Parts: sequence; C-alpha cells; structure tokens
Amino acid sequence: MPNLTKVDGAFVETARQKVVVDQIVRAPIQRVWDTIADNESWPTWFKPMTECIVTSDPGTGVGATRSVVVGPLEADEEFVTWDEPNVWAFSIVKTNIPMATKFIEQLELDTHNDGTRVTYTGAFDPHLVTKLSYPLVKRGIKKTWTEGLQGLADHLKP
Repeated sequence: MPNLTKVDGAFVETARQKVVVDQIVRAPIQRVWDTIADNESWPTWFKPMTECIVTSDPGTGVGATRSVVVGPLEADEEFVTWDEPNVWAFSIVKTNIPMATKFIEQLELDTHNDGTRVTYTGAFDPHLVTKLSYPLVKRGIKKTWTEGLQGLADHLKP
C-alpha cells in the first residue's frame, strides 16, 4: 500500500480539501466518546466499515494505530489527537487507493440540547487524479460518513 505523509491535528486547518459532516446523537457526550474510542466495535455501527483491527498496544490514545476496511478502501491509521471526550483524530498513513498525499480524519464532540453534536472533518491534500475528480471524491466521503454517523446515532438511541 502507498504511504502518505503523517500529519498532526493542525493539518485540519491547512489542508487543501475538506469534507464536513454533522450528526446529532441523542446520547451524553461521554457515552458517544466511549463508543468511538472502542475501535473494534466500529463495524457494528459504522456500516460502511467491515473491518477494524487495533495494531498497537495500547490501542487508544495518541500514537495508537489501527487498520480498517471501508468498502474498497484499506487503510492504516495513526491517532494524532486524543482529547477525551471532545476531539479524536487520526492520520491515514497507508492506503490501497492513492487519492491523497496527506489525509486526516477528525471527530469533534460537543454537548448539544438533544445530546451530542458529532462533527466529522476529512481534510486532505489530493493527488492530481483526485483533484480532477474532487466532486465525486467529496460525495463519496460525505456519503460514507453520513451513513456511518447515522449508524452511531441509531446504535446509541435511548
């Protein structure tokens, strides 16, 4: 799998392309955090993901790693932000689909009247082919995360 350049949490602000998805989850912020921090449970509620394997010990916190399969995408990820219960982010360090040179995915959790607002931000510097097909790439990322966060909301319904 091709390597990507590892980035830190600040890359969310400087990346050339961004995709943002918001979802209200009707559960307390700590319960939402505990669910997203449980890496191996992801395929049960993030329906586009079929596999999530923790590849480090410990499996949580900055520096922890995991490998995931989401549709045709296989990726190795390293957590670069872990600020319980508010911000969690990983840098994609390898992927079988060469769509970017740098890629970070971040979840921000904020208390909301009806529970917790979860905001996903996917930020990346695209390869040339991805630049040319950005509308399709953006739509695919948005669809995947919309479905995934809806699965989280459904999973945590009271």
